[in-house]
Amino acid sequence: MTFVTKAEYKINTVNRTQPEWKDQVERWYQMDAMCFAVSQAAYEFTKQHPVKFDNLILGAVGGSNLADFDFVKFGSSSPSKFVYTLPNIALSTLCQSLKWSGPAQCVICPENEQDVVVRESLDVAKYQNSSVLLFLVDQLVQDQHLRVQVQHAGKVK
Repeated sequence: MTFVTKAEYKINTVNRTQPEWKDQVERWYQMDAMCFAVSQAAYEFTKQHPVKFDNLILGAVGGSNLADFDFVKFGSSSPSKFVYTLPNIALSTLCQSLKWSGPAQCVICPENEQDVVVRESLDVAKYQNSSVLLFLVDQLVQDQHLRVQVQHAGKVK
């Protein structure tokens, strides 16, 4: 089994404008870079590729370490800022963006080991005979952007 639908997005996470999906995620303006990037990529992907899926997987290189570091470095006057820095929170906002309430997993991997997340995602599809929608987020921020890869694998016939 392989992923049949693939797309890649470079999401500006600093100079944000009000997104079209703003009503789906409460307090979208407080999201850290990863949360915003996966929600924007979900919106763009589903607009271009209206796929159906049984499992949702978020693969994140290093989690939200940059946002966690900013929290420690600069502090926050409210716990609402910190709450969006945890990788499972990115999965939660992704579920909200997709209006998804089914099985969902967040897998954290080291840099240059995204292939492990891809392989595990395909195993989920294979062993459960299900379809998988995978979001891979690179931790490396280049010129205020995060790269989000979205991949879909359908059921085995």
